[in-house]
Amino acid sequence: MLLLLTLSAMILDSTAISRQCEQVPSLKFSVSSWRNESGHRLVAADVQSDESGRNGVSLMVELLSEKCDGTRAVILRTLSSIEWPEEEASTSTAVARTVVPLPGYRNFPGMGYYKLLPNDMTWREAVEACRKEGTRMLLVESREEIETLLEWTGCCPWVGVRREFSSGPWVNVLGQQMNSTDFFGWYPGEPSGPSNCMALNGFPMGTANRECDHSFHVICEQSL
Repeated sequence: MLLLLTLSAMILDSTAISRQCEQVPSLKFSVSSWRNESGHRLVAADVQSDESGRNGVSLMVELLSEKCDGTRAVILRTLSSIEWPEEEASTSTAVARTVVPLPGYRNFPGMGYYKLLPNDMTWREAVEACRKEGTRMLLVESREEIETLLEWTGCCPWVGVRREFSSGPWVNVLGQQMNSTDFFGWYPGEPSGPSNCMALNGFPMGTANRECDHSFHVICEQSL
């Protein structure tokens, strides 16, 4: 709670400075906190500087705890910072805001932001590498997304879906068990054999199950 109040004070102070002590009719803010799929604590704050909702700022940070020489410190790592000036805002009080991509992430319109990491990794190594990025491993939702990413990477990046054993349910990196109505994107004949991790396959384009300790390309995806 102390961290949330501190963050709120920081935002309020920076808003006042950026407006050079401009007087406004009201100032509203909200702070929310949750853990992402990797277990890290995220904090999002919205500040609205007038009743119309036409001026404001949004900030999302990740709280990182670090222990050094017996002292524990909390580090605020900024994930995105978005301002919405009056001249760009909608006349509606519902203000549309866009995600700011992290450095090195490429935008594929209508799909999301992706980063191809430079080294091939095992499935578990890929999960950890994307967690350190502050994002998550790739999850696919359409044939178009599969085709676009395969054209970009060549072949054959991991997908953030696995099962514990060959007859077990498929679970994604968000911890969600997948069912028959979810998009899998299997190409014909897949899944085949006992392999328990999912990857994209180029010929034909689709997904396939692969041995989790094999090394493949890694795509991290920034959630919209």
